[in-house]
Amino acid sequence: MKQLSFIIFLGASTLFPTSSLAQTNTAPAKPKIGSMKFEVAKDLNPSLSGLLYDTLTEQVVNSRKFTVVDWESIDRMLQYMAKSQPNLSQEDARKQAVNQLGIQQLYLGSAAKLGSKYFLSVKVLNLDLSVDKVEKESVEIEGQMVDAVATITARLLELPPPEVKAVAAVESKPARLLACLRRRRESRSSTVSACRLSRCRRARR
Repeated sequence: MKQLSFIIFLGASTLFPTSSLAQTNTAPAKPKIGSMKFEVAKDLNPSLSGLLYDTLTEQVVNSRKFTVVDWESIDRMLQYMAKSQPNLSQEDARKQAVNQLGIQQLYLGSAAKLGSKYFLSVKVLNLDLSVDKVEKESVEIEGQMVDAVATITARLLELPPPEVKAVAAVESKPARLLACLRRRRESRSSTVSACRLSRCRRARR
């Protein structure tokens, strides 16, 4: 009976090794990346801050290489630090927040306009908030800023560059209004000239 039990145990251990079961149940943890809202210059649309942040975060999540800690979680931790330790400097509070949340790298984006160009950059900070790398892009049209952030993120994650869609320059409201007025004037002038021509013909008759 003991010999039979030993044979059954050997068969079970051969078919279902404990080491393989442990490996399948425990997947390696993904590195954590913190992402903050973009700092947008005052002369730009404030809503770009969230739009560019969403673009970066979505791409990082879709890469399936990292776990993303959103800006709201980081902001809540910073508020807690400010209340519990009011004497902490802003830099020390950010360091502690990053450590408490288990973040290994922090992404900080910014957007500005200089002349007719838009400039975007994303800084990657380490645990001690030292700068690990910086990626930059510049575009001619505001509508191309999202594509520029996608390109920056792809470089940071070492992914193939995303497909960039051509964006035509968008006319401003004053430009569209002027174009509409021109068309009306042209149509009026053509109508007036047609009326004059018909009068001349009648006079000749």
